[in-house]
Amino acid sequence: WFKWNSFKCKKAKNKKIHPATKTFQALRIYINNELKDLYEALISIERVLSEKGRLVVISFHSLEDRIVKKFIKENSISLKKYDPKNPDKSFVYENRKVIKPSEDEVKKNRRSRSAKLRWVFRSSLTLSQLNSSHNFINYGGIECWE
Repeated sequence: WFKWNSFKCKKAKNKKIHPATKTFQALRIYINNELKDLYEALISIERVLSEKGRLVVISFHSLEDRIVKKFIKENSISLKKYDPKNPDKSFVYENRKVIKPSEDEVKKNRRSRSAKLRWVFRSSLTLSQLNSSHNFINYGGIECWE
């Protein structure tokens, strides 16, 4: 039969977060296919967004942020190097620095403490010139086996 005392749980490093929080977060991400959906949304936005349109993404945990960060890194060019007449990337960034909530924002809204905002704007690259070699794993996605 089932013995409860045979199961051991790692003690939480952070006493403010319940030990089951990460487990249920992982289950939610897997069941809802959140990482793959984020990846597919980024690729769709690349095709739908018009020139100079802005892509703004707020991520709330490292798995999401890694996908967004790598997508932006591989598909954007600095505004200083950007030539609108001869674009070679889908997006242009002014600054790669991530924007995090201020201390006042976190005091007002505790859930914002882990938020990271990244943004880029669409270059003049045409749909026919787009990079079609996107790969979920290269952007930091995790494949789960059933």
